Amino acid sequence: MSCCTSFYARPEVREFMGDCFHPGGEALTRRMLDAMRLSAGTRVLDVACGTGLTTVALARDYGVHAVGLDLGQENLQAARASAQTTGLDLSFVLGEASELPFEDDAFDAVVCECALSTFEDKPKVVSEFARITRSGGRLGLSDMAVYGELPQRLAELAGPWACLQDAQSVEQTQRMLHDAGYQITGYDDESAALHTLALELKRKLVVIGLGRISGLLGTDVDLRELREVIDQARAAVDRGAVQYYRMTASL
Repeated sequence: MSCCTSFYARPEVREFMGDCFHPGGEALTRRMLDAMRLSAGTRVLDVACGTGLTTVALARDYGVHAVGLDLGQENLQAARASAQTTGLDLSFVLGEASELPFEDDAFDAVVCECALSTFEDKPKVVSEFARITRSGGRLGLSDMAVYGELPQRLAELAGPWACLQDAQSVEQTQRMLHDAGYQITGYDDESAALHTLALELKRKLVVIGLGRISGLLGTDVDLRELREVIDQARAAVDRGAVQYYRMTASL
């Protein structure tokens, strides 16, 4: 189970983070989906779909049968509500990434954005991706990567929403994919998106209110400390300790 599911399902988190939870937003999503070279009419699973933005984009812009899976009931309710009147070929399912509720070879591709790092048993999740994907099928990932230990307060405050303490290096993730039978077909460093996200969060801190921020993070903080932690995060990106990437693979 993802350590962040209940956190991201909260309406106040969606207000703070916006509808698109991952760095780079819809533009990064489109770069990843374009790189996957999806064919119209194929079946694509969007794992940890959140409120369904990517699931809808898959059906609307790529002509696939898209299925979104998430463990958050509130997320799925929001996704179904927004997709109800679209008439698109898509559906949403409640389920665990480590025990996908689908038969073997049920999909032609799997998409997972900014979520693999949050799962407790990552090899099991990746093996599930491979199990439900047909031979020759594709995988699209975007996620955090961490090298070495992070400053303690950064790890503490980022934990509930970024789960940086559970992120692997890019090389560890690639080895895990190889072990599950995948071949890496593309990789791009998208760390610049983290700088953009950090600046946006600093702007929002001014208007959302410290009391509400403390409630979200589960600890008392002041505005100066939050700004310092965000600056620590940007410095970690600059020295390569924290990265954000997108990757494609095939079976």
